[in-house]
Amino acid sequence: MLELLEYNIHFYLAGFIIFAALELALSVFNVSIMDYFMPLKKPVYILAGISAFLFAIKRDNWLPFLGQTVFPHNILQDQEPEDATEELQISTSIPNAKIVYWASSDKTTDVFEAYADYSNAGITTTNEKGEAILKIRKSTGYIVPSGKYIKRHVHYRIGKGKHSMLGRVRTYFY
Repeated sequence: MLELLEYNIHFYLAGFIIFAALELALSVFNVSIMDYFMPLKKPVYILAGISAFLFAIKRDNWLPFLGQTVFPHNILQDQEPEDATEELQISTSIPNAKIVYWASSDKTTDVFEAYADYSNAGITTTNEKGEAILKIRKSTGYIVPSGKYIKRHVHYRIGKGKHSMLGRVRTYFY
């Protein structure tokens, strides 16, 4: 439900941005759609500016591969990494959903080598309360190109719905 609301907000933000861009493009020819709605001109422009700002700060607009995706759920079978030593409990509020997850290895702090062959990954299913246990081997944090250290964490996507949607990439720090 929350993702549907987020999608609708995203849709309206994009609409305001497109409208503002169209208005700006037409102004080159001394034409203004908003001249017909003078009392609303300033509020609409303010709303378009706020929309552009909110659109610009949304992670999935700049990194779309981290957003939702389609994936056939019927091939997602529960599995865990060999020699899993840690159990992390997450709560999703979505009962009986598939969780696809992956963590870094504990061998390097280099971001480009941290996930290696993605062998520290698994699939699990949430219980009736939407809670899941992610079983992983010990992982480590890593240093990103900017020099910032990112503490250890696990990434995951929630598979839900009959339309085979995997949700956006989420991160659980521990």
